[in-house]
Amino acid sequence: MAGVLAAVDREGEPLAGAVTVSEELLARKADLSAGGRSVLSDAWADFMDLRVLVPGKVIELVMSSSQAIVEGTVAIAAGDEAMAAEWQSQNSKYFVDGWDALR
Repeated sequence: MAGVLAAVDREGEPLAGAVTVSEELLARKADLSAGGRSVLSDAWADFMDLRVLVPGKVIELVMSSSQAIVEGTVAIAAGDEAMAAEWQSQNSKYFVDGWDALR
C-alpha cells in the first residue's frame, strides 16, 4: 500500500503544476485586450474558467481514491487480526507457552 500511495504522490506532481499553469493562463486575459476591446479577453476568461477547475477535480478524485485505499487496507488488516485472534483462542492446543513444552 505504501508503494502505491508513494507512486500516486509522485505521479500527482504534474497535476499540481497544471493548477498553477491554468491560473497563470487565466491571469493573462489582460494580454488579449486591445484598444479597449475585450471580446477576446472575455472569451479567453470564459474558456479558462471551465478549464481551471479540471486539474483540481482530478486531484480531489485521486485524493479520495487514495483515502479509500488506506481505509480498505486498514479494515482488511483489522479483520485479519481479529480472525487470527479468534482462531487462536479456539485452537489453543496448537500453541505452546514457554520452553517447557519443547523439551
